[in-house]
Amino acid sequence: MKALEPKSQLGGIYANKRGYHNKRENLPMPGYTFDYSIDEFSIDKQGPADEASAIDWTFPDAQSGNYSTISKYSKRLYAVRGGNDSRTVYMREFFGQIDSDSTVEGWDYGKNKASSSDSSHLWHIHISIFRKYINSTGAMKAILSILKGETEAEWKAANAREVVFQYFDGRLPVLKKNDSDPIVPSGTYYVNRAQRALQVSADGDYGPETAAAVKALGISGKDGNTIDNDVWEKLYATWGMTVTSSTVVDGGSKRDVTYQNFTNAKLPILKKGDSDDAGGVDGSGTTYIKRAQRQLQVDDDGEYGPATATAVKNLGIAGHDGNTIDLAVWIQLNAMWGATETKRVSIKPKK
Repeated sequence: MKALEPKSQLGGIYANKRGYHNKRENLPMPGYTFDYSIDEFSIDKQGPADEASAIDWTFPDAQSGNYSTISKYSKRLYAVRGGNDSRTVYMREFFGQIDSDSTVEGWDYGKNKASSSDSSHLWHIHISIFRKYINSTGAMKAILSILKGETEAEWKAANAREVVFQYFDGRLPVLKKNDSDPIVPSGTYYVNRAQRALQVSADGDYGPETAAAVKALGISGKDGNTIDNDVWEKLYATWGMTVTSSTVVDGGSKRDVTYQNFTNAKLPILKKGDSDDAGGVDGSGTTYIKRAQRQLQVDDDGEYGPATATAVKNLGIAGHDGNTIDLAVWIQLNAMWGATETKRVSIKPKK
């Protein structure tokens, strides 16, 4: 912020009062049973409890009645309202001055609606950060990108790295409502894996909750009662998956199961230190790390850190020290039978 506007000042971060300027461990304040900065969104119950989660950016020229500088940055924060810019997911709200009147403008990104505050915000911009992201470098870079006037596409490209995608062929089963694990004598827990990716209770029973989550994916023609390759592709982000044939497998004491054979799917090689922040590893915004974390059953914070690396290592795949998620890991996580690499392609982020 100081680099953007050398004459600007830090108005403050921590303050022992209600709201995001205070630490979660201090809230709610004595005499209150509720605080909007910890009780309205579950992600505000995550992140460090001993740190404040808001910043005030002060403009001395605005204190003298010249709103040209504060309005430039307030307009940029206001322009990305509406939920269509992925950089806003880290912010709860902002207050500032977008014009020269005496009314404070702002936006509640969490609730996607206009907001306002007291007149001190005519000369300083307040930004509240969802508490989960207090220590996320990627989150701070995203917010600074907005303030710098970058487009979302420029931000994603600037933060993406060159990624190697592994193309492969394999097969996955067609699951049906009321299926339960295992659906075939192989003992593979396909329903459980789908449920983890869907973020519902991974009890291995394809019941109403799982069906509702499948339907909520919004895939054309899917009523929630079937998980086929179209659903698997969306859950796993296996780009370009194309069904080539189907195979019926004797289910023994259970129903016969149809496996859909596919070709030309692709998944990236992830590396320890990668983050889903800043548009993801390839700039597409796809949350590959979160998807892997759900299958690994670790905290899906989108950061490939020590806990994720340990979980990968514990899979016991030969030659894997936990620092890389490649096709061998994806296959085990997603139970893609017979998946075989066909080619590797290095993809550079678009500049």
